[in-house]
Amino acid sequence: MTTAGSISALKQVVRNTLLSNTDLTDKVGGRIFGAHMNDADASTVEYPMVIIDFRGGARHSAGLLQTTIFEIWTYSRKSQGDALEIYDLACNALNMEPFEKGNLQIAGYAREITRPVEGYNEKARAYYAIGRFSGKSAGTL
Repeated sequence: MTTAGSISALKQVVRNTLLSNTDLTDKVGGRIFGAHMNDADASTVEYPMVIIDFRGGARHSAGLLQTTIFEIWTYSRKSQGDALEIYDLACNALNMEPFEKGNLQIAGYAREITRPVEGYNEKARAYYAIGRFSGKSAGTL
């Protein structure tokens, strides 16, 4: 048995939550990933996309409760406005909404704690928006 302290399981529920939002998937398709690309400029990398980047956190009560900090990065080659629009869709799907857990026995939600910073990634040749979230979860897997 794995506790709710499993970061891979939490990434799955965050990703499931984002994938269950049709407004977001209409914009990015299934391009919602749990890590940055090794070569963001590769000819096979398609944009726009969403990246979930976990930054750390804390476990409580024998690992059944946890607080995690993660960032949502959105990328678009179209425009800065498009990257921000995708970020807003991701934020609306996550902020104070229950996680879409699928078959995982984990419950929780996320709260946006830092509004997005925007910019342009020269290597990827894409605009980005990045915001930070605090995730709270409990349960066993």
